[in-house]
Amino acid sequence: MRLRSIALASAALMFVCGPAAAGQGWYIGPEIGNSQPVDTKVKFPELPSITGNADADSSVLFGGVVGFKIPDGLRIEFEASHVSYDIGRVTIDDSLFSASGDLSETILFGNLIYDLPIARRWAISLGGGIGGGWVKPDATVDSSPTTAFSDSEGAFAWQLIAGLVYSVTPQLDVSADYRFRSVDTTDHAW
Repeated sequence: MRLRSIALASAALMFVCGPAAAGQGWYIGPEIGNSQPVDTKVKFPELPSITGNADADSSVLFGGVVGFKIPDGLRIEFEASHVSYDIGRVTIDDSLFSASGDLSETILFGNLIYDLPIARRWAISLGGGIGGGWVKPDATVDSSPTTAFSDSEGAFAWQLIAGLVYSVTPQLDVSADYRFRSVDTTDHAW
């Protein structure tokens, strides 16, 4: 089985203990946000004509960043995050099956972000990142016979970032980001 998951991490609040909207230097910060799986596909390598989707609920994403701000507004950062989605049902070739369990994603990114100042304390952030994602389904599908899958697989991951940064003080920024991320296809045995 192959899973492809595209997740939307919206309103990811980062409290950055360093200069992100002004100045330069190192910074570190936690992330928390709502992550909504948009497209989680199920494919069977041994049966390529059979496809489906896993219906997963939105969940809370937790993570953190460590980065360096260059004086011209460019930020280079390392990001790590984790999210676990509940799976309620799986559709395979237009047949709906009940499912229980979850689908976890742990993702590591290298990001490049540019902060474009728009006012004295405000900036717009635009950027992207590439890295790796590890997907671990731990779910049971109520089909005939009952099927379970639960091995972890890694794959290429990427994201696009757009956000708004407010500089509370010269050493403390708060930002709200929209992050569209994707983890490439992973293979899991049934």
